[in-house]
Amino acid sequence: MTTEKLMHKNNRKISDEDLIDFVKELEDVYDSYLREKEDKAVRDLLLLNEIYNSMVEIKRVLRVRKVEVQEL
Repeated sequence: MTTEKLMHKNNRKISDEDLIDFVKELEDVYDSYLREKEDKAVRDLLLLNEIYNSMVEIKRVLRVRKVEVQEL
């Protein structure tokens, strides 16, 4: 199923608080992976990049919603 189809099937709005909590959890995972990146394989580094991209996109959504996210 494509992302576009998934978005149309699930039109419920995620609360701002849930998005903030989620991005904070992603930041924790990202920080953990980043500290150990020398020991990671290429596949793990690609995952690290995807986590980063997800954090950036969620923060963009929050900015569009005009929600302030405090940096950790």
